[in-house]
Amino acid sequence: MDAYADGLRRHPEMESIARQFSQADRQAVSFHYAAMPFDPGVRGEPVSPPPALYTAGDPARGLQPCAACHGLAGEGGGPANPPLAGQPAAYLAEQLAKWRRSERRNDPGNVMLGISRRLSQQEVAALAAYAATLPGRPEYPAAFPAARRDDPRNDASTPRRHAAAR
Repeated sequence: MDAYADGLRRHPEMESIARQFSQADRQAVSFHYAAMPFDPGVRGEPVSPPPALYTAGDPARGLQPCAACHGLAGEGGGPANPPLAGQPAAYLAEQLAKWRRSERRNDPGNVMLGISRRLSQQEVAALAAYAATLPGRPEYPAAFPAARRDDPRNDASTPRRHAAAR
C-alpha cells in the first residue's frame, strides 16, 4: 500500500485509499491481508520442464532467472520479491506490462523494469502461465517477521495455513 500512497504503483482507487491511511495503518492492513487464507482455486498442472527463463534466466540478454528472487516454487523472498504462486496468469502478465510501461516504479534497483523490457510478449505469456501453476508454500510467508505476526493489531498472531494445505 505504501507504493500506492507514494505514487510508485498506479491505480486511482488504491492511491486514494492508501493516502488516507498512516504508514502504520497501511502496514497493518497489508499484514492483515497477507495473513488471510490462500485458496488458489483450480490451477493447471505445472509445465514440465519449466521455462528456462524461470529457472536459468538468459545471461546473454542480461536476464536473471525469476526463481532467483521469487523462488523455485513461486513463494517469494520478502517485500521486494513477492510471491508469484497462486496469482492468475493474466494478473502476472499485466504486472510485467506495467513494469515495461513504467506504471510500476516500486522496484528497488529497477530490476523488474529492465527485465520486463527484455522479454517478448510470448515469453511474458509463458512465464505468467507457468508461475500461475506454482504451489508456493503452505505456511505463512517468511516475508512477514514473527514480531509482526504476534502483534494483535494486525489480527495475524497465529500463522495460518493456505486453504489448499488443510
